[in-house]
This record gives sequence, C-alpha cells and structure tokens, in this order.
Amino acid sequence: MATEAGKQRSIKEIADQNRRRAIAAHGEEWSWPAAVPRPVGYSYYEFFKEISSANCRREYRIIYQPGLWSAHNLIRSWGRIGSQRPRHLVHEFEDRAAALAALERILARRLKRGYSVKWCEQLAG
Repeated sequence: MATEAGKQRSIKEIADQNRRRAIAAHGEEWSWPAAVPRPVGYSYYEFFKEISSANCRREYRIIYQPGLWSAHNLIRSWGRIGSQRPRHLVHEFEDRAAALAALERILARRLKRGYSVKWCEQLAG
C-alpha cells in the first residue's frame, strides 16, 4: 500500500479515508438503501468492495438460517476476492428476533463501509 511519495499508508488511514467517502456519499444521516431488502426470514447476502488505489478487493457473505436444535444461526464469511481460504464465523442466537436484529446491524455496517450488494436471496419463514 504505497503512495506516490513512497510512504506506507496504515490501515487506520485507509479506514478513515473509506469512512470519509461513505459520509460524503450518504451524508451523516444514513438510511437503508431501497435496493437492499431488509431481512425477514432465511436470508443470504453477498457483498463486494473494490478500491484499486488501495489494492483492496474484498468479499463478504452473511447467511441467516435456523439451527438443528432450536437455535438461530448467523454465518459470516469474508476475505479477499478469489481467496482459497476465507474466514468464517458462526453466531448462535436463542430467538429469531435477536438474530434478525444482529443481521440487520451487520448489513448496515457493511453498507456504510462502502460494500456493494452482489447477490441477495430471501425465503419467507
């Protein structure tokens, strides 16, 4: 991540730049985009973000599904686009409302940080 002057940019500097871009694009009062459906049932979302100047090519997936023993699961996967080993994280919730609230919070965070929706699928239930 070298700049034109040959200095290394830190992760914090890049994150601050992305945050400023998001505020410039959406303003301080961010609202949910109309093109992205809110989670209501079994959901699959896939996001991507590409910033050529920072050599940043990221993908992010999140799935909401019921577990086998009355738990509700959020499965998150992220990494560089084309990576052979993305990272995974599973969150278990006791009730559906808590799982959907967490899912909506995570989706909003991804959208605020400049990710674009690549794919979205929902089933009622």
